[in-house]
Amino acid sequence: MAEEVITPAAPAAPAAPVVATPPAAVNWAEHIPAELASEGVWTPLKDKPLGDVLKGYAEAQKLIGGSIRIPTDQAATAEWDQFFTKLGRPAKPEDYKLTKPEKLPDGVQWDEATLKEGQALFHSLGLNQTQAQKAAEAWVSKLGAVANAGKVTEAQGMAQLKESVKGDEKKLTALVEDCRFAVAELGDAEFVGFLDSTGAGNHPAVVRFLAKIGAQLREDSAPGGNPPAGGPSQDEARMEIAKIRNDKANPYHKGDPAAIAAMDKLYQRAYGTVPVAQVGL
Repeated sequence: MAEEVITPAAPAAPAAPVVATPPAAVNWAEHIPAELASEGVWTPLKDKPLGDVLKGYAEAQKLIGGSIRIPTDQAATAEWDQFFTKLGRPAKPEDYKLTKPEKLPDGVQWDEATLKEGQALFHSLGLNQTQAQKAAEAWVSKLGAVANAGKVTEAQGMAQLKESVKGDEKKLTALVEDCRFAVAELGDAEFVGFLDSTGAGNHPAVVRFLAKIGAQLREDSAPGGNPPAGGPSQDEARMEIAKIRNDKANPYHKGDPAAIAAMDKLYQRAYGTVPVAQVGL
């Protein structure tokens, strides 16, 4: 019996590689709803691939999430509170750190009660720290302008009086001292305080009016008899009094006993009376 010969089968040929067919590019613009197709927002995007469009959408959402939307007039208080907090408003009115100006206008005081009222107002308006500070400074400045409206300073009053007497120093000195004499003779502490606090004592019209009264008072009365013999004349004594009063560095203004005694003698020589408390000019 012949031996059977088995011939091995030829190996199978390798399968051809499968090549994936890329999908056709998506024309996303064709899928824009008809009711939105006319929106101008699509114009710069229509030629961009879908990936870029999606990336832009994601970035836009981040911006929207970090943005601040102004509440409507009908919004609840809680919504407005959240809005003001995002803008930097402190949690409580007392958290405002308002700095007192280095120099307050004349007639304006910085007190705790007014400060608390301001803090409450600024908080209700939703102001942040910087806005509140600027508002406080502006308010203080406005109060100063109102308090000092029409007020005449000592320098302004003296300049106007000097002009009214055409620069005559003797007449100017007599005018001012007659005014002070009238205040000393007729005015009480409340009147003196009023002249000083309001600046009325510096106003030329007030000074001239009081000077007429002072001059009349001396004519109608004997204010202590004749001045002592020797020493400066009456006009010289008046000039010296004015000089001392205008020299704020003079010891008289610091309460020096010797300087006060010397002023007493000058007043006795000039008016036959004791010195007058300095009011206005």
